[in-house]
Amino acid sequence: MKERIAKLEAEVDALHKLTLYAYERFTFLRPMLADGELLDRIRKESKGIGFGLLRGWLYWGLVHELSKICYDGCPKSPSIDGITRKLEDLQLRGELEKKFVSDHYMKETEARACFNDAYAEYDRVAKEMLASRSVGSYRTIRDKLTAHNELRWSPSGYDFFDLKNVDLEIGDERKLLRRCGS
Repeated sequence: MKERIAKLEAEVDALHKLTLYAYERFTFLRPMLADGELLDRIRKESKGIGFGLLRGWLYWGLVHELSKICYDGCPKSPSIDGITRKLEDLQLRGELEKKFVSDHYMKETEARACFNDAYAEYDRVAKEMLASRSVGSYRTIRDKLTAHNELRWSPSGYDFFDLKNVDLEIGDERKLLRRCGS
C-alpha cells in the first residue's frame, strides 16, 4: 500500500508540474489569441500567414497537453481521470486518510473531517471538469486531429476531421487551466 500511495503522490506532483507547464504555454499564447493591437499590427505588416501557422501550432500543442492532463489512458501517465479512478478505491482512500491524520496537528475527528471534505470537493470538481464541454472537445481534437489524422467521408470525398464539429469557445483553455490549478 505504501508503494501505491507513493506512486499516487508522485502522479499528483507530476500533474501539478504539467499544469504549470501548460499554463506557461498558455501565457505565451494568450496575446496571440486575444491581443487586438498585436493582431492588427500583424495584419498591417502582412505577416498573417506565418503568425497564423505559429499560433496554430502553439494552440494545438496546448490542447494536446490539456487533453493529456485530463485524460491519458496509459497507466504510466498521470491524469486527473486516472487519479480520480484510483481514489475510488476505499482501501487506498482509507490509508490516505490515516496518513493525513498522522501528518496534521489537529484532533483526529477534525483531521478526518478535513480530509473527507477535501476529497469530496476534489471529486466534485474533477468529475465536473472531466464531464465539461471543453474537456470533451479537447479530447476529441487530440484523438482525431493532433494525435491521429482521422479522415471522414463528406460530400466532397474524404476530408480530415473538421474543427467545426467541436464545441469550443475562445477562453475555454483559460477556464480549464484555472480549474486545474484550484
